Amino acid sequence: MRGKIVFGAALAVAVWVGSPRSAGACGAGRGGGGTSGLEALVVAALVAGTADIAFTLWDGGSAIVSHHPSAAYGLVETLVAAPQLALGIAGLSQSTNGASGYLAVYTLWMGLLTTHGIWTMATAARATTATIEPVEPRAALERSAPEPRLQVAVGPTCVPVGQLSQPGFGLVGRF
Repeated sequence: MRGKIVFGAALAVAVWVGSPRSAGACGAGRGGGGTSGLEALVVAALVAGTADIAFTLWDGGSAIVSHHPSAAYGLVETLVAAPQLALGIAGLSQSTNGASGYLAVYTLWMGLLTTHGIWTMATAARATTATIEPVEPRAALERSAPEPRLQVAVGPTCVPVGQLSQPGFGLVGRF
């Protein structure tokens, strides 16, 4: 079901992008025959919105069937949602009109997707490498405790760029 939804959304965007447009001579009408910045922004927003909906549906379906996505899925989800979260936060700090309610919901949604992506990367099963030499049974029994799956820490950071240095927080660990 999820695959059909994602396919349908991708097909709709592809049909819209590939639809015929009015013809124009070189340099006439449309700034040299290329697409305008507004058209590129609309296409980027449609692609990002489709990805957001697909991630939300996939996350919900995975939660229902108790399936843990891979670390690669978490990375892609974070790379798509984190910039949108930053845009939402920037928009909320600049917003003075009545549309800030919609922007707050959008920012919360992107925050949840970003958090889920980070959580997915942090808790995904790691790939193990096979040992070349056989392990003796006694050495295997002497291990005191298994290695924890989650090894993540959050700490303060500072990006020194002269007078524009920016303090913040960083996420480190084994993913």
